[in-house]
Amino acid sequence: MKYKTIFLLLLLTTLFANLSFANLNADTSNLKIVAEEVTPEPVEPGQDVTVKARIYNYGNDIAKDVNVKLNAKYPFYLKTQSSNFADYNDLCIYCSKDNTYYLTVDANAVSGIYPIEFEIYADKGNAKKTQSINIIVIGIPDIVFEAEPVKKTVMPNEKFTAQLTFKNIGTGIARNIKITPQSTNFIKLGSGLDVIEEINPKEERTINISFNVAETLTPNTYNIPVQIRFTDERSNKYNISENFGIKVVHGATLGLQNLKITPQNNIKEGDEVEIQIRIENTGNGNAQNVKVVLDSGMEGNKIAYLGRIEKNDDEPTIFTLTAQNRGRIKNNLKITFNDDFGEHELNEEFFINIEENKKQNSMTIVFACLGLTILAAFLGGLKRKKMNQ
Repeated sequence: MKYKTIFLLLLLTTLFANLSFANLNADTSNLKIVAEEVTPEPVEPGQDVTVKARIYNYGNDIAKDVNVKLNAKYPFYLKTQSSNFADYNDLCIYCSKDNTYYLTVDANAVSGIYPIEFEIYADKGNAKKTQSINIIVIGIPDIVFEAEPVKKTVMPNEKFTAQLTFKNIGTGIARNIKITPQSTNFIKLGSGLDVIEEINPKEERTINISFNVAETLTPNTYNIPVQIRFTDERSNKYNISENFGIKVVHGATLGLQNLKITPQNNIKEGDEVEIQIRIENTGNGNAQNVKVVLDSGMEGNKIAYLGRIEKNDDEPTIFTLTAQNRGRIKNNLKITFNDDFGEHELNEEFFINIEENKKQNSMTIVFACLGLTILAAFLGGLKRKKMNQ
């Protein structure tokens, strides 16, 4: 019985020793992944990257049944590999084996350092460890801007404010963004430079820039160039120029500069009245299709076409009328014209006193009496002629 017990103990000891030896051979501590090549590095979001990895056996024993698997996580996607690690293979002392992985980087990945994880297996999977290789992802920033329509009408020698929204449509961070409008006709008010510290990919920033319009500008649509300078995460410098459009319009301002009535006083019924007017344009634009219509109780031509009146200029016209009725006669001048803002109308009202023409009335009575006398004589003659018959 004693010998059987000793034999059993020796058997168990042998089994445990064999198990320990098996675990020792399955050890992965001497296996190591090394990144031999990462191309390109750094890599941009949306681009492909090639990783050539090599596994080394730094141990003093043969590594049995070794295999490596890549665990690609966001922002990387495995496209294909050279398949050198497809099977389990032994790796001799100080020997190595490589494999090439072809990956793509997610287009929306933010710049940063991202690991790709390798799973190292030995003894057909009985032993396992993980190891990572870091890949630098750095995007290239791309700044564009949009301009909101200017609600205010833009005119020469006036101010307006433009709202500009700057967007980073690139894949990297834009830093120290310097914005400088460059136009001699549109002068930026205040500092000539605006600065935005940072815009991340897919982000935007809005700023307001005030301008003064040159007095000499003619009506037209203009492009205002804006210089944009910025740097990326590697201090690379970028210098671009973008334009935004603005429409400059002119407005005419017409008014009655002068009104002269001839004769000035003692206008009587039947008299000829001359109304002389002068229309002045005090605006900063030209007036087109200027037309003057006189609404009056007097008789005569009451429409005048003046056509174009340029800024700081004037045009005269004369209405020749005949006074028909006595009293305080109301007159209204309606002036219509066009400019860059559209059609306009203004009205000027004035009165003319027409007196009774006594001389004309006396003559009317004389002619009336003479007419009655002639009529009476004619009727009397007819009567006598009938009596004689």
